[in-house]
Amino acid sequence: MNCFISTNIDIFYNLALEEFLLKQTSEDFFFLWRSKPVVVVGKHQNPYKEIDYFKAIKKQITVARRLSGGGTIYQDLGNINFTIIKKTKEGKQINLKKHSKMVFEALSCLGIDVNYSDRNDFLLNGKKISGNAEHVYKNRVLHHGTLLFDTDLDILRTVLKNKPKKYQDQTVSSVSSAVVNIKPSFDLYQDTRSFMNLLFEQILSLNHECRRISISPNIKIQDLRNNKYSTLEWIFLYTPKYELNNKFIYQNLSCSVKLRVKKGIIQSAQINGLESIKSINIKILEQQLQNKPHLVDEFESILKTWQLDTNVLTKEFF
Repeated sequence: MNCFISTNIDIFYNLALEEFLLKQTSEDFFFLWRSKPVVVVGKHQNPYKEIDYFKAIKKQITVARRLSGGGTIYQDLGNINFTIIKKTKEGKQINLKKHSKMVFEALSCLGIDVNYSDRNDFLLNGKKISGNAEHVYKNRVLHHGTLLFDTDLDILRTVLKNKPKKYQDQTVSSVSSAVVNIKPSFDLYQDTRSFMNLLFEQILSLNHECRRISISPNIKIQDLRNNKYSTLEWIFLYTPKYELNNKFIYQNLSCSVKLRVKKGIIQSAQINGLESIKSINIKILEQQLQNKPHLVDEFESILKTWQLDTNVLTKEFF
């Protein structure tokens, strides 16, 4: 197995790196990596439903979508990600516990009293320190997980607030769990990068089939990053169809909005309450929204043409 640490802290690059190694190579890989603050939704999730989007943007937290399913996660430079890509036997490819075993054992050897949950997450003192997900491609599997070492848990709790009552859909919903960092329970004082290097060396020592390699920049990885993972089409418009129903107060008016969205495009819009504002023609506004992508910038540009307060109103449409 080829083992390395990715020094790139761009989430879009590392997600592209995973897909490239999965689909464009035939060898087995294990690597560790980190990223700047980001929320990453599962492949079949609705970002607007899973996170407090406007708080994330205010805190300059990136939003990304990964190739695998499962729930939404928050990560920053205090979090360590691990990725395992292996050849497997078709029909027996999804096995979270089996594929994460090498990381589990390395943590145990470092003196961290880790256990598995019923969902095959890693637990420390009964609280989650790692979530795992997988994606199958032909006879290969991509397994990746997180390790909360010194993550800002206050920000994690702030941005990972889903809105199940606001959205009706068949997307995968995240399951909330109590979380904890590894660092307070680790006897040796380490910063995150030092701990990542220590963990990497422990994995190499436990797995004799592992060999240390380096990965050179690759134009195909960069193309995947630029043309897929960093695009609004992948991050937001890939979401399975959904319906937004929301009631709100605007300028002391009782209002409501209903949007039907398919492949990220608004199929229909119904707005009530704003017609009391003399400058607003609701039918025209609804027509302007129809066939537009369900994106914040699109809404703000349309609402501004009606002299509406976008700072207050835009969030009611998401």
